[in-house]
Amino acid sequence: MTEDLIAALLTPTARGEVRDLAGTVFEEPVDLSGRQIGNVDLSRAIFAAPVLARDAVFTGLAWLRGAIFKSSVDFSSAIFCSDARFDSAVFTGEANFSGVEYRGIAAFDHAVFADAAFLDRMVCLANLSFDGATFDSALTLQDTECLGGFWANGTAFGRRTDVTGLEIYGRVWMRGAKLSSGEAMPQSLMAAMRRSGAAYFADNIASRAFDIV
Repeated sequence: MTEDLIAALLTPTARGEVRDLAGTVFEEPVDLSGRQIGNVDLSRAIFAAPVLARDAVFTGLAWLRGAIFKSSVDFSSAIFCSDARFDSAVFTGEANFSGVEYRGIAAFDHAVFADAAFLDRMVCLANLSFDGATFDSALTLQDTECLGGFWANGTAFGRRTDVTGLEIYGRVWMRGAKLSSGEAMPQSLMAAMRRSGAAYFADNIASRAFDIV
């Protein structure tokens, strides 16, 4: 069954066509490493086993809104040629997006990361958005470049958040950002953000970017 679903994922789509697999349940591991995937709608899909998509190229829209990943996911070095929508997705295991290139919007609004999230060395040509997302464990954004801004209004960050080398060009919005424990963002993390090279963030973090309580 899973093999048939993967075959459907890999079937080329015509211009304007979307492979509709919304709500699909994948019971077995999904390996898309090095493959090309066209426009695909995997909204509310359930992945019960690991997902491996290293070096995959998503040539069109990739919709995974509300998808549930019950095991680890590895999208390292993948390329999203258009918007990547992970809004309200749930990542139960480790989520590896190291080295991913997003040529459209990278949206993780209201997503939940229950385990470690590796979002390092990413290149986001449009904005990277985490509005309302929750990181319950370690998060790394080390050496990630955001060319279209950074959005994290109401985001709950874990205490182990690494922003070393993070570079943000454009607006940064982090109103109401806090730790996943509910505490206000610690001064140490704010200082690390100031050293990240995100000039707008550094200028505004203490005033408009955060609601410090």
